[in-house]
Amino acid sequence: MFRNSDPAPLHVVDSTGLTMTCKGAKFVVFFLLTIFSSSPSVLAESPSFLPTQKSQAPYLTHSTFIRTLKPTSKKPIRFIPLGTNQDIPPGSHLRVIYTSRNPLPLEIGFRPQPETDFVTAILPPAQKGDVFLPLTVSPSWKWNPDTIIVNAYTLADEIPEEIAVQMIGLLGPWERFLIYLAQPWTSEIFGSSSINFLYGYRSAGIPMTLILGIATVILSSVFFVIYRRLSLSVVCGMCFAMILLYQARFMIDLVPETFARTKEWLTDGTYGEMTYTYQVADVLKEEVKKNAILRDVTPPCHPEERGTECRASRRATGGVPPQDDILSVATCKDSATALGYLLHPISVRVEEESWEKATHAVVTLYPWEEIPETFTCHDITRSASVVKQFPTGDAVIRFTENPT
Repeated sequence: MFRNSDPAPLHVVDSTGLTMTCKGAKFVVFFLLTIFSSSPSVLAESPSFLPTQKSQAPYLTHSTFIRTLKPTSKKPIRFIPLGTNQDIPPGSHLRVIYTSRNPLPLEIGFRPQPETDFVTAILPPAQKGDVFLPLTVSPSWKWNPDTIIVNAYTLADEIPEEIAVQMIGLLGPWERFLIYLAQPWTSEIFGSSSINFLYGYRSAGIPMTLILGIATVILSSVFFVIYRRLSLSVVCGMCFAMILLYQARFMIDLVPETFARTKEWLTDGTYGEMTYTYQVADVLKEEVKKNAILRDVTPPCHPEERGTECRASRRATGGVPPQDDILSVATCKDSATALGYLLHPISVRVEEESWEKATHAVVTLYPWEEIPETFTCHDITRSASVVKQFPTGDAVIRFTENPT
């Protein structure tokens, strides 16, 4: 879906900035060492405020970028790292000076915080555009960030001419304090990995579990000072109260998320970050049955088909041939882990050899593209027809010539 641009060298030009060249286009990234200092040679005079939003999930952010830029197979989206800076001044906003003939999506994040806390914005086309981007919508924002990352997305042949970035502090101590209080109420992000871990709630980049633990120690100390005694039952009660408080906060996010994902599954057949992956798997399972009929072999029994008829069919044919003999799937995507789980024991491979031998493939084909007669992956072109296309850009294709 996204392709990295060629590695771009970073050169230090002075104490206030960095420059980066990318395929002949020059990017200048300025992180000033003081809050209100500026460089008259690059900064415009009348900046405007542009709203930003916290990335709800990486796939939602990328979907927005795709709808904005409308890439094609010949003009894919390029991911351009504008730089990572670990020596930056305090600030609440990012001032961006840029020149671009096309919309320019940006991601701004703080390390080591997760990608789901990145701030995103889509800059409109402009000649010497000048905007302020508020960073406080991220639950990872703090007045003195450790490391800031700025990434841009653009089409392969539409690289912006120039971009300069400056950290600006526009908030007073009281405003910053109120933002820190509000950060733990930012909704938790639920992705396909949520079954294993969640990032949890934070304030100024500090986990709420640590803050509640410190609060427990402080409350215990206050109790001891007031009553001159501190029993084990009191300490356990405070710990239990903090756990209940955290779980109550988590339930505020979990209940709506559960209802939203259930409604999405029942109405659209999609499920959060997985989007149409389940429907892609269903299409390929139907192709298994069709190929089995055409080759006069018994289709494999799927987990939902464990009845007597299926078992009798297996005995009558002396067993089922390997499913890869009926259908083999390739993909040009970076990963096919989720689809591989749903299609097991059919293998879904990303290697170059798999594209040459596959009977089917999962490719990226956006709704605004014309349906081609050939598809290319790993510099190998094969004729194919589209079995089904999905709104997210996923498409199942069937190769029309015999695998090599």
